Amino acid sequence: MVAAFVTNGTGKFSRELCRLLARRGFSVSFTYGGPEEEARAIEGELRALGAVSICLPVKDFSAPELSGAVIETAERLGGIDSLFYVFGHRDEEGEDDKMLLDLDYVEWDSVMAGGERGFFLSCKYALPYLVSSARARVWALDAFQYGASSQNLAEYVSSLSIENMVAFISRELSNYGVPALYRRISEDENWASGIMEESGFPPLRR
Repeated sequence: MVAAFVTNGTGKFSRELCRLLARRGFSVSFTYGGPEEEARAIEGELRALGAVSICLPVKDFSAPELSGAVIETAERLGGIDSLFYVFGHRDEEGEDDKMLLDLDYVEWDSVMAGGERGFFLSCKYALPYLVSSARARVWALDAFQYGASSQNLAEYVSSLSIENMVAFISRELSNYGVPALYRRISEDENWASGIMEESGFPPLRR
């Protein structure tokens, strides 16, 4: 059994990724920040595909939240083989598309928490489990570029900075034999299947 930990599993792109992982035989743990009913529906869908699936609430990407979600995932799934940090896509656009003078520090911090801080903490807490897996992978999947025409300043800065952050962290993770990769994603490409191929994950069957 190969276990994947996916952030923001109820998001547009994360849902697609979770479904593909389930079809390929992964056990899937995903976090959610929105309504529990939506997360439970996705959890049920993954189970209907034959996967072991759990959903865990993570509202603000704080250390206690992410630590708890990672530990519970490892305990219930027997470890963590792959971390998929998906960030940046909003299902609805409009009032959140704010420019510099419209942004306040709370909104700025919220975007940054879902970017750099969330990725850092996810890697930090998942690494002890990843190092024991021969299939260990870390993916940072950036969907901010999908909505580039309507990005606000905080989103744009977060997108730029996390790409550099992944490059930096990957050097340290390589010392543990854990590759970390960054990729921009959009609905204009078959990105989820491409990630499976780049990761070297063959189709899995139970």
